[in-house]
Amino acid sequence: MLGRRNRQMTFDDITWRQRIPKDSYWWRLHDWAVQHLDESMFAALFHTHTGRPSVSPVHTFLALLIQMEKGYSDREMEQESRFDDRVKLALLAGRDFEGIDAVTLCDHRRRFLQHGIAHALLERTLTSARQAGLFSAERSQIVDSFLVHGGAAVQDTYTLIRKAVVRVLAVARMHELDATLAGVLKRTDYTQPGKPKIDWDDPEARRRLLQELVDDALALVQAARALSKLPEDLRAMVDLLERVATQDIERDPDGTVRLKQGVAKDRVVSVVDPEMRHGHKTASKRADGYKAHVMTGGEGHRLVTAVEVTPANAPDDAKLEAMLEDQEQHGHRPEEVLGDQAYFDVARAQRQAEKGTEIVAKAPPAVNREGYFSKQAFELEAEAGRLTCPAGQTVRFDPARLAEHREFVLTFSPELCAACPLKPRCTPSASRHVSIHPYELELRQAREHQKTPAFRERYRLRARIERIVHLLQAHGARKARYWGRIKVRFQLMLAAINHNIKEVTAAWRLLAGGVCPG
Repeated sequence: MLGRRNRQMTFDDITWRQRIPKDSYWWRLHDWAVQHLDESMFAALFHTHTGRPSVSPVHTFLALLIQMEKGYSDREMEQESRFDDRVKLALLAGRDFEGIDAVTLCDHRRRFLQHGIAHALLERTLTSARQAGLFSAERSQIVDSFLVHGGAAVQDTYTLIRKAVVRVLAVARMHELDATLAGVLKRTDYTQPGKPKIDWDDPEARRRLLQELVDDALALVQAARALSKLPEDLRAMVDLLERVATQDIERDPDGTVRLKQGVAKDRVVSVVDPEMRHGHKTASKRADGYKAHVMTGGEGHRLVTAVEVTPANAPDDAKLEAMLEDQEQHGHRPEEVLGDQAYFDVARAQRQAEKGTEIVAKAPPAVNREGYFSKQAFELEAEAGRLTCPAGQTVRFDPARLAEHREFVLTFSPELCAACPLKPRCTPSASRHVSIHPYELELRQAREHQKTPAFRERYRLRARIERIVHLLQAHGARKARYWGRIKVRFQLMLAAINHNIKEVTAAWRLLAGGVCPG
């Protein structure tokens, strides 16, 4: 049953609040919630009208925001909601509020997650920002991504297989199938704590253990799939077991297994959170977990307008179009999006331009890793169908091939290259080959345009999102608190809501001469 807040105030309710600084996070959250949160927003989450009323979902949602801001665990939040006057103020509760127990907080979090409440409230923060005049007419936004460390530990191949076997048996037990499946296993120590008791310094002992684990895992997979009707949750765990038992393994013709060299593509790194992945932003900046994709807009690009989450190995631009489509559904598609080089894609830019959004991103430079002339040094005459090298030699092609947007290669004759005085700076081969990108002409035009003062003046605004990313990471978005992509997205939504509330209430203060309304 939907619970409601006690709105009856006492004299003490007035005096104790005065001791909390007006410019604090607690008052900012309080003032925004007074104007924009009400139990009616959460009515669909509580289907019954009988029974004992729950704690007000207004209290619990605000508690989740406080958790993100301050890093409280559920148990710590339970204590803070009982004894910290600042927390009670932000929760819109009286001083006699008895607090929110951790079980209720967990239950309400599940309801919020299932009903998409966080997304709706992120939109509500943007509505309040528009009412405060924080959106300009130009409707410009910036897009970027950052890595989020996963909430589960990264596991080695031995641990992945053992833990996956245990999980298959645990799910099978719920369907009374564990006795049937456990009979195919040769090892009997899967439920024992710690690693198997072997000499881990002995390569042969490790190889024998790996052989036994892989053989057991695949035998268990085969036995499960031989069942006449495999429950869906058990099927998912069996599929995961098969994946972790084969992703890092090479098998010889005689059946002997060994670990592969290198890291498998799209490798599962944890059976606790199978959606986590190895991820890199740069050669030295890596994380095992997820990648957050954010867009910012409004005055100074200070407001978070969209949030998405992917596994950490997804491309930086994986969710750009999805975020734009989502914003269009809510009536605020941007006219311009600024992004770094990862967001440069000619075909996508053309698609989005047709829908009214210009994507402004730097084109990747034309480089030659061995220090020879890059293909940017070759003059392309599209209409004439000519490519001219730095030495003035020309190779011809059909201009219609550029319109097909398919890659092709042009080759200068070995005779011309052999006699060329610039050959030592051009190629070590007998002749120079130049690959023509499907959008070669557009790439060259973009590279020339980004040298202009107009582009540089426009593009310099992209750096504004770096500050917002830093603030999100500092207040709950650096490390996943939950397991699974959907839950991590919920966490990032909460961090974005908190950020927007602080921006909106700061604007209120300026409009009201230093005091928030409400």
